Amino acid sequence: MNQELILKNINGFEFEELVADIFRKKGFKNVVVTPRTNDGGKDIIMDEVSPSGEIIKAVVECKHHKTGIGRPVVQKLHSAVSTLEYSGKKKGYIVSSSTFTDTAVDYVEKVNKQSNNLVLELIDGKKLKEIACDLGVNLKNGVIEAISNKSVSYSSESFIKTNTLESNFNNVNNINKDQVSVEGLKTTFHPIYYINYNIDSQCATSVGVIHEESGNEQLIIDGRTGNELKNELENFLLNDINNEKEITNGSCLQDKLDFQKNENELKNQAISEIINSRTKNVTYKGKNNVTYNKKCTPRPKDITIHDCRSLYYPEWTLNIKAKQKNYIVSFLESAGDFITLRNDTKVCQICNHKIEKNRWYCTYCGSIICKKHLKVTRLKKARICTNCSITKSFFGAKKYFESNEELETFNNYYASLPLYKKMWENTYLVFAIVFIIIIGLYFLFLN
Repeated sequence: MNQELILKNINGFEFEELVADIFRKKGFKNVVVTPRTNDGGKDIIMDEVSPSGEIIKAVVECKHHKTGIGRPVVQKLHSAVSTLEYSGKKKGYIVSSSTFTDTAVDYVEKVNKQSNNLVLELIDGKKLKEIACDLGVNLKNGVIEAISNKSVSYSSESFIKTNTLESNFNNVNNINKDQVSVEGLKTTFHPIYYINYNIDSQCATSVGVIHEESGNEQLIIDGRTGNELKNELENFLLNDINNEKEITNGSCLQDKLDFQKNENELKNQAISEIINSRTKNVTYKGKNNVTYNKKCTPRPKDITIHDCRSLYYPEWTLNIKAKQKNYIVSFLESAGDFITLRNDTKVCQICNHKIEKNRWYCTYCGSIICKKHLKVTRLKKARICTNCSITKSFFGAKKYFESNEELETFNNYYASLPLYKKMWENTYLVFAIVFIIIIGLYFLFLN
């Protein structure tokens, strides 16, 4: 897992040092943080080496703010770069933990069109996060993304391992549990935004109120896309949404996915989802007895939010080893309830058909198979899958063996048998012959 750093926990001077370290890791040379007073808009001065080997003198202005950075800051940097005493190409960077206004972006585009010897570049919070991530640092920035270390309640790693093995292997026929173990466990935490709200909306015309929307509801949206969760997953999480747990580091591999929107964006997206889901096309009759159609759309002020918060829900992925086979089992959890995403133990390893009942285990390779692919060896009477067995026909009947040595042993035994005993290797054929003889004798005696 990458090193994690929460930007709200550092001050402006520490932010400058962080940015300087990032530029050093990116290969910039002679990176120097200037004195903290009267820097003239030059927080960092450094050398950038172009692909051709040319040295570009670069100036960096760092802005660790919650609000967007406007044009005046860019103009100040432009002046600082312009007055820098250097005969070669020069470049100015503004690195912000937040965003840039449209006027700031427009100004940079205008400057960059005027000269190739002086270039400005804006690095906002999202771009800074991407650069840092490539360098092994996971920046958590509440300005551009929601930050939370809470999850819906989830089970311990030991319980997940034990419960998964028991629930998936206890009812497998012929299983040897000593051959089955959890080789890998991973937890992926998915970000969500929960909102509890009241809506009280009326749509009225000259004839009065034609439609109402009211009640107390709950909503969960995806913390990465901003879209409402699918009904099955949303209802699953809502059952225990108030049963939260602090996310702690365990012994297994953990991946906590970042929010892609900040809390204000998520809240606005949730309100939009509420409005869209509550918008109805209503047909009504006017006072003149004419039929009309009207779209009734709630207003944001019709929605009262009682509770909203950012949190996560866990996805468990287990790699289970059984002899030569690996089984992936993955599922979502909410306070001890589960939704299965993938379960290789419920799929025949030979024909890939789903099998809920009558599953069999091959002790030779570890495959879980359906009964169609389960065979019994001719000599040892051991259960074996069709992939592991060696087959040969004897008197028209296919026989199964665990090894060439076992087949050779039976070949020698079979060769020593008299014909009538060899025939018994195919009992169906023997009974068919007997049946035909009896029928033949029956008709013979009738005549």
